[in-house]
Amino acid sequence: MQYFVTYTVWIFGCFIFVASQSYYSIIAPGHIKSNRKYSVLVSLNDAPETAKIRLCIRGPSYHMQTDTYVQPFESKVVTFLPKKLMSGEHKLIAEGLSGIRFRNESVLVAFPGDGPKIYIQTDKAVFKPGDEVQFRVVILDEHTRPFKISEPIRVEITDGKDNRVKQFKDIALVKGVYKNKFQLSQYPVMGDWYIKVYISGKYDYSHTKRFRVQKYVLPKFSVYIETDGDLIPGKKTINAVIYGKYTFEKYVEGDVKLKLVENLNDSVLEEKEFYLKDRLEVAFDVSNHPILPLGISMRLIAELTEKHTGITRSDSAHIGVHKNPFNMYVDSDSIVFAKNKPYRLKLTAKNWDGSAIEDHKVPVRMQHGAREYSAYLDSRGEAVFQFEHEKNSNHVFNYKNVTYTLSNIFEYEPLTTNKTESYFELRVVNEDLRLDTPVRLEVVSTKDMPYLVYTIVAHANIIICDRVNFSPSQKDYVIEIIPSIEMVPYAFVYVHYIDDGNLRYEEIKLKFPLEFENKVSIMAPKQVKPGQEVTLELAAQPKSYVGILAVDLGVYLLDSTYDLNKWPILYSLLYDTSGVAFQALIYPGYLSGVITFTNAHYKFVPLNGFKAYSPAANTPLKFRRKFPETWIFENYEITNDITKISLNIPDTITTWRVTAFSVNEKTGFGIVEGPTDITTIQPFFINLNLPYAVKRGEIVSIPVLVHNYHDESLETEITLFNEDSEFYFMESSIFNADEGSTDKMRIKRHTVTANNVSTVSFLINPRQVGELKLRITATTRLSSDAVEQKLKVEPEGVRKQQNKVLYINAMPEERVEATFPLHIPTDIVPDSEFITLTMGGDNIAPTLKNLNDLVAMPTGCAEQNMVNFAPNVLVLQYLRATGKYGKERSLAAKAKRYIEIGFQQQMSYRHGNGGYSVFGPSRDAEPSTWLTAYIVRFFIKSAKYLSMEAHIVESGLSYLASTQHMDGSFPYTGYVFYPAQQNRFGFTAFVLMTFLEDAKYVQKYKTAIEKGLKFLDESVDKTDDVYALSIMALTLQMARHSSATKVLEKLMKFKQMSDDRVWWSQSDHNNAKDVEITAYVLMAMLEANADSKSTKNIFKWLTEQRNERGGFKSTHDTVVGLQALVKYSMKYNSIANLNVRVKYTAKNHKAESLKSGEIVVDSNNVMILQTEELPRNTRAVEIEASGQGNSLLQLSYHYYVVNDENYQHFRIEPKTKMLNPEEMFLEICFSYKGEKSAVAGATNMIIMEVNLPSGFTTNDEDSSDLLENEIIQRLESKNDETTLVIYFEKLTANVRNCLNILANKVHDVILHKPASITIYDYYNISRHDTAFYGLESDKMIDGNVKLDETLIRIG
Repeated sequence: MQYFVTYTVWIFGCFIFVASQSYYSIIAPGHIKSNRKYSVLVSLNDAPETAKIRLCIRGPSYHMQTDTYVQPFESKVVTFLPKKLMSGEHKLIAEGLSGIRFRNESVLVAFPGDGPKIYIQTDKAVFKPGDEVQFRVVILDEHTRPFKISEPIRVEITDGKDNRVKQFKDIALVKGVYKNKFQLSQYPVMGDWYIKVYISGKYDYSHTKRFRVQKYVLPKFSVYIETDGDLIPGKKTINAVIYGKYTFEKYVEGDVKLKLVENLNDSVLEEKEFYLKDRLEVAFDVSNHPILPLGISMRLIAELTEKHTGITRSDSAHIGVHKNPFNMYVDSDSIVFAKNKPYRLKLTAKNWDGSAIEDHKVPVRMQHGAREYSAYLDSRGEAVFQFEHEKNSNHVFNYKNVTYTLSNIFEYEPLTTNKTESYFELRVVNEDLRLDTPVRLEVVSTKDMPYLVYTIVAHANIIICDRVNFSPSQKDYVIEIIPSIEMVPYAFVYVHYIDDGNLRYEEIKLKFPLEFENKVSIMAPKQVKPGQEVTLELAAQPKSYVGILAVDLGVYLLDSTYDLNKWPILYSLLYDTSGVAFQALIYPGYLSGVITFTNAHYKFVPLNGFKAYSPAANTPLKFRRKFPETWIFENYEITNDITKISLNIPDTITTWRVTAFSVNEKTGFGIVEGPTDITTIQPFFINLNLPYAVKRGEIVSIPVLVHNYHDESLETEITLFNEDSEFYFMESSIFNADEGSTDKMRIKRHTVTANNVSTVSFLINPRQVGELKLRITATTRLSSDAVEQKLKVEPEGVRKQQNKVLYINAMPEERVEATFPLHIPTDIVPDSEFITLTMGGDNIAPTLKNLNDLVAMPTGCAEQNMVNFAPNVLVLQYLRATGKYGKERSLAAKAKRYIEIGFQQQMSYRHGNGGYSVFGPSRDAEPSTWLTAYIVRFFIKSAKYLSMEAHIVESGLSYLASTQHMDGSFPYTGYVFYPAQQNRFGFTAFVLMTFLEDAKYVQKYKTAIEKGLKFLDESVDKTDDVYALSIMALTLQMARHSSATKVLEKLMKFKQMSDDRVWWSQSDHNNAKDVEITAYVLMAMLEANADSKSTKNIFKWLTEQRNERGGFKSTHDTVVGLQALVKYSMKYNSIANLNVRVKYTAKNHKAESLKSGEIVVDSNNVMILQTEELPRNTRAVEIEASGQGNSLLQLSYHYYVVNDENYQHFRIEPKTKMLNPEEMFLEICFSYKGEKSAVAGATNMIIMEVNLPSGFTTNDEDSSDLLENEIIQRLESKNDETTLVIYFEKLTANVRNCLNILANKVHDVILHKPASITIYDYYNISRHDTAFYGLESDKMIDGNVKLDETLIRIG
């Protein structure tokens, strides 16, 4: 490639003819990027007339052209805004159409993947199941200013299996910022989740941020290693300082293990153990290690186990091994050229820790060719050499016997300037370039300049350009520019003019500090007391929008990737430069990365052998109660330079890490230079470590950790208050008594040494069930602190629940009277009764109150989890159908949130083929057709309320269709649920309901539906199974099939009646199945428009089967039963003239009145479930109802019992043994006894709930070993790891199984009450049994409490 320096020029293979009197120049970036401005500067010089010039950008997906008219001696900017580019060749084409004739074209380097800068911030990087995730999206343009956009933006949340579980659509940005939050379910898919931001339309751009979902404990301290980090010749010892610090900046005491490890083979070179009090100085002698001469790096690992809790944390430090004692190098930017030859350079010498070496005594010597040069190292560690260049010689440096060689420097100037003639010069007047200081650029020429055109190129585009026409004899000019974020960190100034047919030009690179123009900072006190009001002083530019985040330092220590980081944003500016599609040593615009089209002469020196490239891109004590992990996640509109924000800091003793970012329409993005840490600390404070719960009657030790960080020992008075007589104080002398002291407070005195932590314990015996309030103070002559926490106290034994429902149909001038007897045994746990009377005007009012808690059973498998999903869908349908959706917005929002959470959880059970299984693909080989049909049907129902991807439903339907038999029936696959135990007719009807749920799928799967319906039609007379017939009846009614009426008529023969209640039963003593059958029949009758009297009697029976939460006995009957109740209520929903008044009287076993009252329901409170708590000794409730309308009355009560083992269904044999003072071994052997009436010798799904003794917990590592037992399908822990829930697919009759559970003692509890183990059949709750087990008797020895070889010192 070459230029012929005549008026006929060959440019990129294109022949051009121009007139000799007219000159033009066109300057354009060599890079073109998707959705970014692309500016072209067109100049006309020495022309007799106006010129019409056409500019065109042509590429695979983008073709745009524009014509512009340019006057003589005028420069004009033409701006394109290309849309999303595609890969392939792009060209810039320029043509002179009139006034001047020419045609130029050049290849552009295209960047299809570019788009707006999108950054995502979360309030944490790791979240626990059930957490709320807060996030902010920041969208910026190429200059970090708020991105202005009209195209739709959406945010999607995907789980660890890449299922979309949440979507925010059509979001609105506030100065480029969007903020929202979402809730995680209690059992989400664990692992890496993603927040994905999509910009639609012409941008078609996205960005993703990862966060993790896992169980964790927030770290309260961290380990630190201070070491020089490098081994150099002559140094044989590695010295280090090890220490641990709490998040509140105090030293950690405990045992530390140190390991020195070499990095090549990861082998341990040396180990040491110490007891750490505060800071520990250690040394490792490595003089004899053979790896030292090899230069293999090492790392020092420290593991610190905290004294008081036994928690271990670790850190490591890298240790480099170097052959030289320091580092020497020459930075290419330090090489200076003159007349295309290097003549000056700087050598830098630094220690390996980055500190400069200054030496004014021993010089650095440089050998270059035959000459030797010397220079001294200044305060920056730099030695400057000026030399005569010898083009075939290297530069060899020597300093203190260390040699460094710089290869020969090529004889062309590096791209820091691009010069032409020596008489034309561009220089920067003020060398120290800063954003807050104007930049002066001086153009000096020894010849007259007729005019000057200058362009400033930054962030891959022309950002400033101007043309200055001069009067005769003008030889100099000063260009003054106001720097902005658009020029950070590099801006390229390109000046040119045409004189006598020659292009005179010069370029220079301006380097600004890599920093934001928008400055923001936060000032706050370094230390405050917990719960104190704190004023943050926010310094930000007016009209900025500022986001503040403050989290517990433990959040940062766990994973710091949650926050925005300034460096990726700044680096995106660093690499956002332009370039041309060829390599050259001399070319106008090459330094600036722009293309120059002109008919003037210029020199072009190509650099052959290179291809096109793209750049890289003293007051009353206040009790502390508030302990969150995130303190602030708020946005603020800023109007003043300084904004004061006053907030109460939480009560946690920790350090709060506060950061902020700012966006401004003019100055762009800004972020604080570093975090502001606020330590909530007191020189003296206390904290408690409490168990999840204890049982009433147990004696529990309340350990109070007293922290004294004063420099002197303090006599401390610790007080535990008992103003409400909630517990007894216990002493060793009365340990075996039923009671203890009833004092209102107990005081203990203790000397806490300086800068130390001591533990003082109180022994208490809770007197009542519920949340026990623990108020503790600690006072000294210098400081005081107070803490209030709750201790959960449970009754001993197991809970028994009863619920009685009365459907009231009140008529004017009539009274409804009824008496509810309470069947409570006499041998219950004393004072464990809890009795309530509730009433609502809407039959689904109990459901609305307990949307996420409808059944009192675990919901850890795919079918069971549907009870957290389906009822919320039904409630939203009900609200829409009854016109209450708008009035009950908060209720609708809650239901939507539960739908989203349930959907999250459901995705963990999905297989790759679209099917679902009981425990998901990790435990089940194939999906279940029954479960897939059930889940997909409700996914279809939820489409209006859930941002679910279409393929989730479609893949599920495709899977079901693929399993259909030739005769139209559907087979069972996977685990057979109890609800799926219909015969093949009922099962086929169940699957068909899914295909019939939505009209669009009816058409798509027409063939499968017709085959299935034909199979059912031919099977009506082949079965009398009530369960199957009830499902067939509903399916055929949904399909409007002619056999539907026949099936309903057949079902009427099997109905059961009592008073005015009607229901259906399979007579297998399983009320849950009766609910399902009756619900299916009711829905079929409603589809068939049966008379209201018939359906009302069914509705009454169904309503009265519900539990106190508004659900039924198990998960599936709850969903089916609610579906029927909602369907009925949607059809018969009238609250006009509703006014029902119920008078009630609670009586004891002697029929003595205990409490009386009145509940009124009318149209104003119809959706509210009104609740009255009744005395514990209530044994009957009399009610009298009057007025007009329908209402639902519920009497709910529970109590606790401790039964002797009388196993009816399951034999349970627990045994315990203390392995050591801290570990308990629990063996549970169990078997299913079988039933004479049972058809098969196996159960449905079995749940075992193992409650550990108070003060004991399991851990994930130990309990996960249970999964190796093939009969166990799933494990869950709840109640802070004190209860283990074990799922079994089934149990075979008379087969003995045994499990081993290891539990750790984490709290001191004495005189344990028995703990329970309960086993039950999930789908037939009548099959259940409970066993109790305990530990060895507690004994007293010499003022110590001994419990299974565990000694507890009484404070």
